[in-house]
Amino acid sequence: MTRHKSSGGMGFRDFRDFNIAMLGKQGSRFASNPGSLVTRVYKARYFANSDFLNSELGHNPSFIWRSIHEAKKLIVNGVKWKIGAGTGISILGQPWLSDNANHYITTTSQSIVGKTIDSLWHVGSREWDLDIIKVIFNVRDQEAILNTVFNDNGEEDVNALCPVCHEDNESIIHSLVHCSYARLCWSLVNVDAQVGLYSDFKTWMGNVADAKKQAVNPQPNAVKVLVDAAVFEDKDAVGFGLIARDSEGALIQAKSIIRKNSVSPVLAEAMAIKEALSWIDEMHWQESTVVSDCLVVVQAIRSKTPMRSQFGSVIEECRSQLRRLNKVSLYHVKRSANMVAHQLARESYSYPDRSFNRDTIPVSVNSCIEMDLNK
Repeated sequence: MTRHKSSGGMGFRDFRDFNIAMLGKQGSRFASNPGSLVTRVYKARYFANSDFLNSELGHNPSFIWRSIHEAKKLIVNGVKWKIGAGTGISILGQPWLSDNANHYITTTSQSIVGKTIDSLWHVGSREWDLDIIKVIFNVRDQEAILNTVFNDNGEEDVNALCPVCHEDNESIIHSLVHCSYARLCWSLVNVDAQVGLYSDFKTWMGNVADAKKQAVNPQPNAVKVLVDAAVFEDKDAVGFGLIARDSEGALIQAKSIIRKNSVSPVLAEAMAIKEALSWIDEMHWQESTVVSDCLVVVQAIRSKTPMRSQFGSVIEECRSQLRRLNKVSLYHVKRSANMVAHQLARESYSYPDRSFNRDTIPVSVNSCIEMDLNK
């Protein structure tokens, strides 16, 4: 059974890991579906006063419960609440922060013992009460709380995050394609890691050979907004570079933005597109084209697949903005066609939240524009 499939075996590498994974699936159902009959039976017997994530082995456990409980540590390391109404998630002891390093609150205070997340909001709204947060929580928790996003549909679910990247829900398509580790593996065989977001692996494979990357030129009197993001890991920040050009390629305006947030590169790219769409709306550029060199984000925005994650929340906001800005289109381009925005994003930390025109644009960015015009 442990022989490779090419040698006539079944390809099992480690029986214990396989069994733990199967048991973990059942444990994740306890966490994500508390209303099911099986969950209620086990809850009554083993974790009547808590939930599965905080359960103990207990006295005289059955063989099945002992086995499922063995996989609990694996689940705890890979799940996070998606905040909806906030009434069912305890502030302490629950993984709900949008911080990949630690999803839990580290502040110890009697004032939040037994309280739920909605008690940190302004009464009657889903906005953080800054005064309460600054009084109760330490600096780390304050930043993590304010960077945590909500689920727009108001529901509350436990997301079984990928244990490798902690960026999205674990599924076949995520494990084989969208996970950062999977993208790295595909790059080793010269397959573009950013080849779209699809609901099944077969469809994705069929799209690999057909994926085309081409620069998009705006129509006369239209505006092309190039966008890119840069992650500054040592500073716990992300930077965005936005470049608005006319149909001839000349600079109209540029903008650099800095956000204090520790996020993955693909989430940063989605946030950059969101900023670009807000900028277009603010500037009243009704007929515009937004271009990005991150195909996985472009395809995610174009698709209708719901994604219940922080990445999915940003994608849904971009979709909503595009529906409102009905004359704005979104396209993917090669990195070589997006070097101007790429350069500005890299320098955004030196020029935080600045706007530029032809006279004030940084020299390095202007050089990229001139190289584009001379091609």
